[in-house]
Amino acid sequence: MAVYRFAKGEASNGTLSDSLGEDSLRRAARIEYAIKAASSSNSVDPNHPELSKAWQLAYDLRAHRAFRYCLNLMKSIEPVLGSAGQVANEIDQVVQEASEVYGVPKDHKWMEEARRLVLQARSEEAKVKRKEDAARRGRK
Repeated sequence: MAVYRFAKGEASNGTLSDSLGEDSLRRAARIEYAIKAASSSNSVDPNHPELSKAWQLAYDLRAHRAFRYCLNLMKSIEPVLGSAGQVANEIDQVVQEASEVYGVPKDHKWMEEARRLVLQARSEEAKVKRKEDAARRGRK
């Protein structure tokens, strides 16, 4: 099937060079467009197994982009109260958007990795809070 061959080529096209995963995002959008165009022309059975494989490649790229973006967000954490919590909330939103808007499965490996980043950010937030609480108790 031509759509799957195109998707496979897009998914393996070059290296993933940009830190935010924007290249993955563009390639996923091209694959999704090709799938929708083929489906709307009634030339392809929407339940064809290779169409499902093409969708999976698009999901992989979307999930990878979300994870790369989340990794970049983690770099913005500062050692002040609220910074890591805000980043954790933003990562939650990215994961939710990838799942709800683009259909990326919640149990996708990159989505699970992004959720691990949320836990890491929340842990860092708790450390900063404990440190500030200890400093406050020490001043009294």
